[in-house]
Amino acid sequence: MNKLLPIAIAGALTSTAALQAQNYPTSLVINTEQTEHVIPLNAISKITFSNGKMMLEQDTSAPERGNYPGSLALNAILRCYFSAQKAPTAVQPIPVIPSALVAYRTGNLLRIAGLEAHRSYRLSLLAVDGSVLYSAPAFMAYEAIEIGHLPNGIYLVRIEDQSIKFIKEN
Repeated sequence: MNKLLPIAIAGALTSTAALQAQNYPTSLVINTEQTEHVIPLNAISKITFSNGKMMLEQDTSAPERGNYPGSLALNAILRCYFSAQKAPTAVQPIPVIPSALVAYRTGNLLRIAGLEAHRSYRLSLLAVDGSVLYSAPAFMAYEAIEIGHLPNGIYLVRIEDQSIKFIKEN
């Protein structure tokens, strides 16, 4: 005799921990060229397909909801599947937009080339996990950021609405 499982995408009836213990799918995994979204099933109230898009409605009462896309173009989705192993990804990657701006190092200072000389910029230096390491609301082109105390690694410099990658190496 087949048993019906108390699993529903709309307002999940069973907790994620209980489902994982039974090895039932707990997440919807969507792979695109830019990122992998791992969305807890109990955070999704509805999935629809229309006009070449996959639209995800979030359950605003779900305890595990995060910052997930509301829709994705179907032609951008490389793979979509249910998983019992993948943990949800609530922290979204910061997009790196190609630009004429270049971050470069001179000694222990980080400088930005390509900024207009007499304009101030909102600037932040971010670690790859999104944490803000340095912030300046009125950064000028002639200024530099002290980076001697930072460990080697990959960092993002966000200037207004653009992000550029910077790799610190000794």
